[in-house]
Amino acid sequence: MKRVYPYLDNSYKNNINTQTEQQDFLALIDDFVNQKQYVRITLLNWNENGIKEIEGELTSGSLSKDGASTVRRTGTLSATVNGSEYDVDDADMDFAINKKVFIEIGIKNYTNQYPDFPILWFPQGVFFITNFSISSSATTSVNISLNLKDKMAGLNGEIGGTFSATTILDEQDTQLEDGSYATTKVLVYNIISEMVNHIGGEPLNNIVIEDVPSRIQRVMRWMGENPLWMKQQGNINSGIYYDVSVDDHSGQSGWYKYIAGDDVGYVYDDFYYTDELIAAPGETVTGILDKLVQYLGNYEYFYDEFGVFHFREIKNYLNTTQASIVEMAASGPEEYLVDITTGKSSFNFSDDKNLINITANPQYDNIKNDFVVQGLRKMTQDNTSFPIRYHLAIDYKPSVGNTYRDLIIYKSPTDGLVKCMFPVHVSELPEVGNFNVFYMVGNDSSQFWFWSENREYIPMDIIKYYPRDENSQGYVTKDWRTEIYLRGLLARDLGTDAGTYFTNLVNDTTEAHGATFPWLDDLFTVSKQEKIDVDFYYEELSAMWPTIYDLENQKFWAEEESVESQHTALTQGDYYLDFIDPSTSGLGEFCVSNIGRRTVVINNEKINCLFEPTFPDINFINIDEDTAEDLRNECMWLGKPYTQVHGEIFYALATGGYHFSCYDEIKYQLFLHTNYAKTVSIIALPAFYLEPNTRVTLNDASTNTYGDFMISNVTLPLGAGNTMSVSASELNMDRYF
Repeated sequence: MKRVYPYLDNSYKNNINTQTEQQDFLALIDDFVNQKQYVRITLLNWNENGIKEIEGELTSGSLSKDGASTVRRTGTLSATVNGSEYDVDDADMDFAINKKVFIEIGIKNYTNQYPDFPILWFPQGVFFITNFSISSSATTSVNISLNLKDKMAGLNGEIGGTFSATTILDEQDTQLEDGSYATTKVLVYNIISEMVNHIGGEPLNNIVIEDVPSRIQRVMRWMGENPLWMKQQGNINSGIYYDVSVDDHSGQSGWYKYIAGDDVGYVYDDFYYTDELIAAPGETVTGILDKLVQYLGNYEYFYDEFGVFHFREIKNYLNTTQASIVEMAASGPEEYLVDITTGKSSFNFSDDKNLINITANPQYDNIKNDFVVQGLRKMTQDNTSFPIRYHLAIDYKPSVGNTYRDLIIYKSPTDGLVKCMFPVHVSELPEVGNFNVFYMVGNDSSQFWFWSENREYIPMDIIKYYPRDENSQGYVTKDWRTEIYLRGLLARDLGTDAGTYFTNLVNDTTEAHGATFPWLDDLFTVSKQEKIDVDFYYEELSAMWPTIYDLENQKFWAEEESVESQHTALTQGDYYLDFIDPSTSGLGEFCVSNIGRRTVVINNEKINCLFEPTFPDINFINIDEDTAEDLRNECMWLGKPYTQVHGEIFYALATGGYHFSCYDEIKYQLFLHTNYAKTVSIIALPAFYLEPNTRVTLNDASTNTYGDFMISNVTLPLGAGNTMSVSASELNMDRYF
């Protein structure tokens, strides 16, 4: 049973874009001063064929639409019946156990548009009757009360959708052309449709599966013993293809090297569930659908206002950017941009139009400005793993280009890393030395000593020394993280405070030596103005900064290596620190110096890299297979570049794409915690076409509540002269960047 609603153009697809096209007309309805409302209940048999329409008998009721629940639509209604005629045990009676109901709410059409529709009906859903009660008294008529749930009750085990035996869903036995039998994987698309149809009893023409393709580009990784070398040929206009070889092409221009475990491209493949998917006796269709949602990611399933089942990607309209894996842009903030595209709002709540009451609740504890994500980088060739850490703060970056003197660059004998040290100047070595400092006797820059574990002084070989002499070359910083590292080191080695109240280094360090050094005075002035809590970041930089940055040449180690290996430099790294500078991002109100440090730490062993790796957008085709021509035609028809390789290379490829990056989690946390997560409760004139997970705009001067919100719940009264209740959560529209 379907009806046509031209004023809700294409609302069958529940698409916000198509709803927006009708917004002008629907706004006219919202402007009606006195809306005359109607309720129409169509009684359906079990096959959803219409039996009768019930109007005028309704006494009360309500409908609720909850976007967070798979049972999206629930309701209650009460009606007056003839008690002498109504028999609850009679299956032919209205509202018996074998009936369903289709509910519409109508508004009298006062416009000159759609003259064939004197009442504008708005569908609300097809419902099972899940509970029934009948009551009467000496002074009142017989009253029946119904509890209603949408058709998801037919998939979650309440009314249907339960597996009665162990069922293997991801595999099927089939007969090949030669008569033999084989077990093949089942497409994800088919798993969904077959479950909902056979176990849930939903007709195939009532199942809409979107965004679940039957064929996909499956990410492949290289698993060969020798590195794989690839070189791009051609261009976008003439067509891109790659030369692929396992021969060594070191030093040859344009060739990129990929080692075992690296993602290298794609193959076109059927989109099937790669793991086991088995339904146990008593398990429900919704339980399996939840597993598929977890497998696919950003997906949802629900029944719409027509009783049609949908499985689709959640329409959140998020647009993300990808960061450079070698070094972030100088401005920084835009690398973390997560933007909700404007122009997708489908309804306006306004205090001068339809708002009756509003309660807004900003959540102060949702604001964070210090983000730490920790994961575990696992090696592909063995079981070893390494902890990884990505630290992002909303804090001011220190200025670079400052000159440091009296500085030692040396190679640590314990871990081989290039590090820095400010020596302690003494006239003679103390009887017992300190293990974490270098001693310089007098002004002899050729003699540096440290106190060893053997309780004796040992001479230290250094890479370079920058003397205190103002006329000599100094160490001029190029990276702001080096600034923090050196200022913290200066405080540690010379006993000064490098925190917010940076001690005057001139007074504390130089007068004791009977001289003044302008470079220290300059540094003190800069540090005092910047007020950066250097101590907080120094400890992690002391341990990790030399592992990714060459302090001698002031370059990332990736920049020191060959071009062929840069793509894995930070992807397979263990540490990264970045700041979003409030002065260039508009996040000043949330910065550390303004509201204190508010830290969120994510520990997740599934996070296995700092940044997702970049690899060629190329599809591998096995030229030795009979299907090679069909695969070439598929790539050409879809406009996808491809390369043809022989079996010895093709069969050394395995399913990849298992990277879950710290960077992506950081972006999500930043997006989540740079707004007050304001929730609103709204009482307003009814808008019967509103659906949960719909984006609306709110304008209320009394509570200073403006912007876009996502509806989470709508409760509609069944009856004229009532108001609707709406719960919504703030969307962080302004990304400050």
